[in-house]
Amino acid sequence: MLAFVATTAASQRLSPIPVDTAAMDAHLRFLASDLLEGRAPATRGGRLAAEYIAAQFQALGLEPAGANGSYFQPVALVGMTPQPMLSWGKAGGATDTLVYRDAFVAWAERPEADIAASGEVVFVGYGIRAPEWQWDDYKGADLRGKVLLMLVNDPGLVDSTVFLGKILTYYGRWTYKLEEAARQGAAGAILIHTTESATYPWEVVRGSWSVEQFKLDQPHSPSIAFAGWVTEASARTALSKAGLNLDSLTRTAARRGFRPIPTGITASVGVHSALRRVESDNVVARLPGRDPRLASQAVLITAHWDHKGIGPPIRGDSIYNGAEDNASGVAAILGAAKALARLPRQRSVCTAAPHSTRPDRRGAESRCHKRPRGDARHGRARHGPLDAGTGFRSGRARGVAHYRVAARRAWLVFSVGPLSVCARRRPGVVDQTRRRFCRASRGMGRAAGEHLQPGPLSSAQR
Repeated sequence: MLAFVATTAASQRLSPIPVDTAAMDAHLRFLASDLLEGRAPATRGGRLAAEYIAAQFQALGLEPAGANGSYFQPVALVGMTPQPMLSWGKAGGATDTLVYRDAFVAWAERPEADIAASGEVVFVGYGIRAPEWQWDDYKGADLRGKVLLMLVNDPGLVDSTVFLGKILTYYGRWTYKLEEAARQGAAGAILIHTTESATYPWEVVRGSWSVEQFKLDQPHSPSIAFAGWVTEASARTALSKAGLNLDSLTRTAARRGFRPIPTGITASVGVHSALRRVESDNVVARLPGRDPRLASQAVLITAHWDHKGIGPPIRGDSIYNGAEDNASGVAAILGAAKALARLPRQRSVCTAAPHSTRPDRRGAESRCHKRPRGDARHGRARHGPLDAGTGFRSGRARGVAHYRVAARRAWLVFSVGPLSVCARRRPGVVDQTRRRFCRASRGMGRAAGEHLQPGPLSSAQR
């Protein structure tokens, strides 16, 4: 039986609270239906999805936590539809121009109409700096202005004794790798795709990154100029012409002693983007805690509601339904909210459905609480990644949860991410997804119940 588990102060006994899996299944089927046209931000389908989630929050008795007493938090976005080109080859020799979508995808990392960058390609292994795992692929190398070529996932994929083995950590996600490339001062980053390392096939990459991308419409911190993916075959061919072997490089990258390897390849990338400025919404709600001393602390459960909308047809279907990415996560937070509403909670519970995986999770969080004085920081280095229970550890399922520690308050954040691949419409995908997220919700429930116990914060939470 699926259950959320809470511990009472009086008995310290486990008290199961059933999760309504039938309701979660219904949420999933509606959000992933063709009617919502892929739930892209600032589209009719996206607005329908946001209104649906807000209506469900209201039906569950959750308080609005958005602007002007509503469930909505407006977010200004820049939409960018890319038209990229990429050519590369050994310095001084012939260059190969790759075919867009078939061999590569690329996009601008800055909200500008035209981006152009070129530089020496340096292979940086998995592109990870993780002090808590004693891992540094960069070793202090000067990579300013370089184009970084890197593997997807993390070294645990090939060595179960490092990181979390085959359990994907945040360091294995492309989002982290691009952030780290920016910190290194690189001009751009190119990810080498394999189905095993990415956990999804090339058609998912091609479809996801050839449609409109969204970024926050606000000043940005320094970033790389562009990012992209190349097929394994394209990377293998380019490296071979430069006298390098991708298999050997991959084996070397799995060792702690790895250092960046100049490839002798020069890459040139140009991205023209059609820009439009739009507004979307995060959907945020709150279950207030009942203990005056602890109600200012909260558990934040979040899952992004949007997907890719309508794009190039895949097997004749141009609607990217996003059953697994991330209608499943939204269905899970709605199921969690319904179950947690029955708890004798002393801390508050905030549920947030932001508009995207990358932009401003903090914005939704701030609607639940005023940010305390002092610097908020991730507790990853101190506490290690906190996986939301065993449900997120099965197969390719992914969940990210971490402590955000700030001054005298702490939040536990459950980010319910895609539970498997970035789904397209195909036979049985909704049923496959339902089985996965129902398994995952068991673990999330155990973790949520543990951290909703009444009483003082643990030393780790402080």
